[in-house]
Amino acid sequence: MEYNSKTYGTQKIKNDIDKNLYSFNHYLQREENQWNRKAKSLLIDSMLRGYIILPFVIDKRDKIGGIIEGKQRLSTLRDFLDNKLRMTNNMEPLVLDIVTVDEDGNTKDETKEFDISGKKFRQFDKELIDIITSYQFKFYEITNATDKEIVDNFIRLNAGKPLTNKQLRKTVSSKEVSSEIASICNLPFMKDKLITKGQKKSAADIDAVIKTLLLISNKENGYEIKTFNVPDIQAFQIWYNDNKNEHVISQLTDAINELDKNIETISIKTTSIPFMLYAAYRTIEEDKDMTEFADKVKDFVANYNNNTNYSALIKNGTSSNASIQARLDYWNELV
Repeated sequence: MEYNSKTYGTQKIKNDIDKNLYSFNHYLQREENQWNRKAKSLLIDSMLRGYIILPFVIDKRDKIGGIIEGKQRLSTLRDFLDNKLRMTNNMEPLVLDIVTVDEDGNTKDETKEFDISGKKFRQFDKELIDIITSYQFKFYEITNATDKEIVDNFIRLNAGKPLTNKQLRKTVSSKEVSSEIASICNLPFMKDKLITKGQKKSAADIDAVIKTLLLISNKENGYEIKTFNVPDIQAFQIWYNDNKNEHVISQLTDAINELDKNIETISIKTTSIPFMLYAAYRTIEEDKDMTEFADKVKDFVANYNNNTNYSALIKNGTSSNASIQARLDYWNELV
């Protein structure tokens, strides 16, 4: 693996972001906004106090650098400089030694206190803006590496961070499969109607698509479903890396887009999403009436709390083989 170590100032980083030279959608990374406003404010505060900020790691094998370490920091910096982030209240005041120059060109050292609570970037005093725009960040830009080396680095960099099993699933799928999953997750129906911001933040959309592909592979390729437990899901991901099916991806995409045309709003349990998407895929694949299927989905959602038959299928959990097979039978009947 080969990489370059570089130091960039805030202004250059902002210019490069504006030129789209960084990708905030590297297939290994979590969604943005994992940090709360307090954590974001402390990053800016650290810059003002001259504290050490950990380096960024960039996958620079392509022209556009994919952020594999430091996405939350870099997106926070971007939003703050765009005046979209307000500091939290009750921030500790800054006391800095400032050099001023009078009309005659004489310099003078003075101590000055700055209040940064509740302020946006453009509300800061000029002295503070100068500190922020001149702050220097360390970058490691990987220029030559295999996908495995990139994944290994990502896992080790995040070894002490609480990434969920759903978020770590990105490290199991190949780059090509991860890209296809991301394209499905970014379809309007998925990101605007089906998956909430909170669910997307925890990678529930990626989890749902992987499980959908598992259900489809069980039908189309005879892949044996065991459970929805982590080891069995990862085993499927490894298998799917070598057995991905472009036709399935195309048909699933069409099915989701048809759902978007036929369903205005929907609020469905995440545990049911893979089965609903699987059934939508079957509807398209078997050239059946999507409008009729969408009506069944809406009826399922509207009557979910009173659906004692379906509740019985998941009373002992949603990951077991028995529960998966029972729900598959239920949704196959809807198709």
